[in-house]
Amino acid sequence: MNTYFLKIIDFVIQISFNQAANSSIERVLKTYYKDYFVPEVTHPDLFVEVRSKYLFRTMKVKRATFMSLYYEEKPNKIITSKSLNNIQAHFFLKTIIYNFLLERGIPLLHSSACLVNNKAVIFTGTNNAGKSTIVTMLKNTFTPLCDDMCALKMDKSGKLFLYQVPYLEKNRYKKSNIGYPVGNIYFLKKSKVMEVKKIELFKEPTYFGHVYEQVSIGLKKNISLKYIPLLRKKAYELSFSKNNGSDLIKYLLSRPS
Repeated sequence: MNTYFLKIIDFVIQISFNQAANSSIERVLKTYYKDYFVPEVTHPDLFVEVRSKYLFRTMKVKRATFMSLYYEEKPNKIITSKSLNNIQAHFFLKTIIYNFLLERGIPLLHSSACLVNNKAVIFTGTNNAGKSTIVTMLKNTFTPLCDDMCALKMDKSGKLFLYQVPYLEKNRYKKSNIGYPVGNIYFLKKSKVMEVKKIELFKEPTYFGHVYEQVSIGLKKNISLKYIPLLRKKAYELSFSKNNGSDLIKYLLSRPS
C-alpha cells in the first residue's frame, strides 16, 4: 500500500492506495503536490482511500444526474477509485482540498498574488479583470504566488497570511506550504491609463460584495466577518493595461506593501 501525507497550512491529509497499482491520482500527487509531502503523521485531519474496487454512485442536482467521483464514508474519511482519469484526478483533489479547508474555517479568495517586499500582494476582481495577466507582467521582478486562488489564515495575534493552494493552476508556478504576510489588495480594472486609488472597502458596495462573497462561501458568517476588517485598510483600486508593466513595477517598488 502506498501512502502519502500532505500538509496544507496546519492540516494534514493522508492519501492511501489499497493496492500498489498505477493510478492517475498517484501520478498527479507525485508530479504537482510533492512540495507538500511530509513524513508520516499519526493522527491526520482527513483520510482519503483510493480503492481498486469502487462502485461509482450517482447524485441528482435538480433534474440532472451526475456521477460522483467519491463519497464520504465518515466525516473525516473519503473513498474514491483508482480508475479516475487524469482530468478527474485533478478535479477530485481540488474539490476535496477546497471543501476540506472551508470546513475548517479557511477562506479561499479567487485571486492572483505576487511576493513584493516579503509580503503577498493580492490582485482580485471580476472575471477577465486581469488577475493572471498582471502576475505574468510582474513575474520577472516579483515572485508569482498564484494566478487563480489563494487561502487566507489569521494567526493568534490577528495577522493575516496568504497560503498557496497546491492544486494545478493556469501557469503552474512553484508552490510550497509557506504562510506569507498579506500586503495590499488591489481590485483590478482594465484601462489604457494606469491609476491607483485608495478605497474605503465598506463604502464600495461592488468591491465589498466581491470580497464578502468570496470569503463567505461555505463559511459561517461569524468566521467570514473576521477577515473583512483585516483587508479594509489594505484595499486599492488599480486600473492598468498590458502596456503599464514598467510603471506598475516602479509603483510597487516605491510604496509599502
